[in-house]
Amino acid sequence: GWRQWWKGNQQWKLARRLQALAADSITSIPLYAGYLLPAPHLVCIGPNILPQATNRLPPPGAPRLFFCFANRLTETVLLAFQYWQRRQAVRLLVAGKCDPATTRQLQHWVHTHQLAEAVTLMGVLPAPELAAYLQQASVVLQPEPLYHHHQGGISAKNGTLAAAWAAGKLVIATQGDMTDTRIFRHGHNCLLVQQNELANWQEA
Repeated sequence: GWRQWWKGNQQWKLARRLQALAADSITSIPLYAGYLLPAPHLVCIGPNILPQATNRLPPPGAPRLFFCFANRLTETVLLAFQYWQRRQAVRLLVAGKCDPATTRQLQHWVHTHQLAEAVTLMGVLPAPELAAYLQQASVVLQPEPLYHHHQGGISAKNGTLAAAWAAGKLVIATQGDMTDTRIFRHGHNCLLVQQNELANWQEA
């Protein structure tokens, strides 16, 4: 809507003013580079979770582990996970900080959809423990908001994505206008969901 447009316009003006004061500039999103002259250098953000060696690998025959951060998890993704669970042995680990209202909402969704035995809400974890759980997971879910005209989506400014790739994990993420398909290659280094609809996530 117009509020999103106004916010984006103000951010663009601020970026132009800052660029005029700087000797050089960088961005991790090619879309943004097209808004500025001279174009900033493109630099991907590094991992915000450092990979660590761990012996805590799932035993043979254990359910396949999925990982998602609490501030990204939506009811749609939970329902897609429920769909996958009916077809294979999977568990979902949810980590990270969110406000009390969001925590209650997540707990409500897990209870309502009878996923208590398959979904673990772990909250905030120490960095080594978080890295260990990420290492155990097979798949990292990274749903991203999409706005008017497909604005948003996964981008190279995402440190969690970089951490997942550094750990060698399959990433399932939302594609939008911020998603550079030169970096995000569907079917090669990630699976991209075109819309945050249940059918799209189920088919990922």
